[in-house]
Amino acid sequence: MTKGIKLETLKQVIERSKFDLSTDDVLSDIDRDEFEEILNFAEENWEEVNFIINMAISHSLNRLAIRSSFAADIE
Repeated sequence: MTKGIKLETLKQVIERSKFDLSTDDVLSDIDRDEFEEILNFAEENWEEVNFIINMAISHSLNRLAIRSSFAADIE
């Protein structure tokens, strides 16, 4: 019994998780004026925005790790 996950299984997990890792669905609902407001807010509040972005990335990576773990258990 080997520990870990096969590369092909990991590729499938990542492929199926693309929606979670994509920002296109969020950005597609933002018009130009809203986008400029968001950028201005981000520039003025960079520390808070950076914290939120890091938390979102961490959460996405945790979900990816959990899915990979389940996929490895199924193998």
